[in-house]
Amino acid sequence: MQKIMSTLVDRILSEHAVIPNDMVQAVHIQIVLENIEKVLVDNIPGDIVEFGCNEGTTSLFISRFLKAMGSDKGFHVYDSFLGLPDKRPEDGNSQNYLKGYCKAPRLKFEKNFYGAGLPLPDIHEGWFQDIKDNNIPKSISFAFLDGDFYSSIMDSLVKVYPRLVSHARVIVHDYEYIHLPGVAKACTDFLKGKPESIVDSGCGGLGLFIKE
Repeated sequence: MQKIMSTLVDRILSEHAVIPNDMVQAVHIQIVLENIEKVLVDNIPGDIVEFGCNEGTTSLFISRFLKAMGSDKGFHVYDSFLGLPDKRPEDGNSQNYLKGYCKAPRLKFEKNFYGAGLPLPDIHEGWFQDIKDNNIPKSISFAFLDGDFYSSIMDSLVKVYPRLVSHARVIVHDYEYIHLPGVAKACTDFLKGKPESIVDSGCGGLGLFIKE
């Protein structure tokens, strides 16, 4: 994929340090922001959604970027705030990722936004499969899916895909990550028979597809 160059993305990343960990890296946030920028520059209609926000590291950068761009797009985040759900066979047998891993209380997410002086996005709490349709924007221009397991990615794709507008961009975290095989499997299974194909975003660890 051709890299999208952005001075604004570079500036935001330089002004707000990303502390690398097992869940997020600076290069991943850069790719997310560059693809949101592409959506904004191309005037793709629809809101921004993030399925799997944890304590809000990526969410903060998305909010900063939307503010810097002067965008009025809605921003919705979804999380159980209970960590990972039950595993399925597609998720492999890694003992590093078990039910409840990555748990981050909603209060922590909210405190991080208050501390950054940013307004809260629209927060939707619950397992992805239980999210009501009326809590999902009618049109979506960009989606970031970070569910780690087969069921979480599949459930979020089921919810998001029908609302994607033409040329909407979807980025999937941990795509083809060896320890979380369920992510790529869910993408392959869901997109089978559909016109879209998912590809590596160019940095490793992120998959991208664009809605036709």
